Amino acid sequence: MILLLPKFVVWGSRILRPLMGRLFGAEGLMAIDAAVRMPRRTSATVGSLMLGLAFVFSVGAFILSHKSALDRMLERTVNADLTIAPSDQLRSRTYHFSEDQERRVASLSGVKNSDGMRVTAVAHGNDEIMVIARDMGLWFSNSPGLLDEGDARSAHQQAMKGEGFVISQNLSFKNDLHVGDQLSVETPKGPLSRPVVGVVEFYYVEKGSVFMDRSLYKEYWGDNSVDYILVNLQPGVDRTWFKGEINRAMAGEQRAFIYTSEELKAWHGRMTDQFFTLTYLEMLIASFVATMGLVNMLVVSVSERQRELGILRALGGLRSQVRKIVILEAVVISVVGFATGVIAGIFNGYFLVRTAARLIAGFNLRFEFPLTVQSSIK
Repeated sequence: MILLLPKFVVWGSRILRPLMGRLFGAEGLMAIDAAVRMPRRTSATVGSLMLGLAFVFSVGAFILSHKSALDRMLERTVNADLTIAPSDQLRSRTYHFSEDQERRVASLSGVKNSDGMRVTAVAHGNDEIMVIARDMGLWFSNSPGLLDEGDARSAHQQAMKGEGFVISQNLSFKNDLHVGDQLSVETPKGPLSRPVVGVVEFYYVEKGSVFMDRSLYKEYWGDNSVDYILVNLQPGVDRTWFKGEINRAMAGEQRAFIYTSEELKAWHGRMTDQFFTLTYLEMLIASFVATMGLVNMLVVSVSERQRELGILRALGGLRSQVRKIVILEAVVISVVGFATGVIAGIFNGYFLVRTAARLIAGFNLRFEFPLTVQSSIK
């Protein structure tokens, strides 16, 4: 893209010339000619704009794609009216819910079903992966279209009986595991081996995650504690009112942090924004540098063309016309710089989303390009 900058300037000027002539007359044509007449200076300014905007758009695409992936993950893997967590950070290594508390919540009037979820790390080769134990039968029933690989009906039956594992996409990619392959995880009672029956889009940790039925987890880990309680309510039950019922059921034992599905998505969005705070600042700086490059070009352009502009004034050109030529030249360069920035941003953004994220963490993100910069930071 950098090597082709002079060509981009020429091609862009040829495309814009008829439009500039029609809209702005002689001033528009003279602005086009001025931009093409000094290709080195113009290319440097277009390059500054292109690099700054390419960074903004590519990083914006990465952030937007990441947020969209998190939203899809929550819809497909959580899919509950209310999520009850033991910490305001959602997961706690210290505090867990008891099985009795889980049953107490499930017995409340208005509950359609509840799913107690246990999350723990286990050794897998030289790494650690995350084991997530839950009611697999209920999960499949509440989440149609859950799997990206595997037969849903067969996986449902095998997983709920403890006869198979569902794994995350990144674990599948990083370990070359597919449906039908055997996966072994370390447990307090020794290795536990089961076939992979399904692959799901899940971005909890970069090392990968394994889903198993909670009865199987209890058998091999001897652990009845719960990290999350996912609650689906009967139709017509007010979720805000039901939060109070949950707090009353757990009063005096342990504080519960209760999130609706919308609040859970908002929480993840805030965490993502906090993670990318420095990146947002870098995007602002890149935009500022690109703008300063354009301003610098205007100053240099006027300084170097004093004699030319003086001749225009001597030939009867009005001060407003000279000012208009300089401004229109900046507009032409801005348009070409913006167009090349978008093209470079698409290429670089696609690399970040589809290649870098997959090679580093095994995440198979879908590429989404931000139509506005704000769309990536909402």
